[in-house]
Amino acid sequence: MSKYRMVGEVTVTGNVICPLCGRWTGQNAQIDNPPYHCPYCEVDIELLPNQERYYKHIYGMKDEEE
Repeated sequence: MSKYRMVGEVTVTGNVICPLCGRWTGQNAQIDNPPYHCPYCEVDIELLPNQERYYKHIYGMKDEEE
């Protein structure tokens, strides 16, 4: 776990993109849990709450805030 955290981007298919390097982190918001880690920049990436809820709700995963 990195000491740096950033708000990341997510593609339509749920792939989490690092805002620093622009590369796919190898993690997907549909199946993986936050924080997502970028192996290239060594930062932890969080999605905005609306993004996280959207991907968890669409694909039937339980929202952790409930």
